[in-house]
Amino acid sequence: MEIFNEIWVWLVAALGGISMTSIITTVIIGCLKGAFNKTISKINVEKIADDATNKGIEKVKRISFEQSIQPIVESELKKITEAANEYIKASLAETQKKYDKLIAVLEKFYAYFDDSMVSETKKQELKQALEEAKTEPKSAQSVIVEETINQEQKQAVEPKETAKKNKIER
Repeated sequence: MEIFNEIWVWLVAALGGISMTSIITTVIIGCLKGAFNKTISKINVEKIADDATNKGIEKVKRISFEQSIQPIVESELKKITEAANEYIKASLAETQKKYDKLIAVLEKFYAYFDDSMVSETKKQELKQALEEAKTEPKSAQSVIVEETINQEQKQAVEPKETAKKNKIER
């Protein structure tokens, strides 16, 4: 029986130590878990996200750039002007052909009345009107005006508050 008592003492000592250790460990784990959960619940993720977004927007607001579209606009206007000039030239050539045909018809009428009993003054007036119609009209003078646009350079300025923060001191 001595052997059983000895085993019993060892068993009680071992189980008693394990149970005390497990109780202490359980209490410590519970306390740590509660503290971690409390700390995590205090963190406001939405506020952090809003602050980060606002700071990012402020940085983007301070960035400025300048883009000139004047060369693109000028090249497109030149293309449009060239197309319009080609259209006008074609239309003018067609009108000139019709005008020449009309003059030819009037000359035929003049020849028709040449042998008629119309007075000589009327014949001369018709001949003079035909000669005036045949002569080229005076061309209008075109003026080309070039306009130069001066652009002001704009530069981004940091607020004084962030300029002080970014200043490196040695």
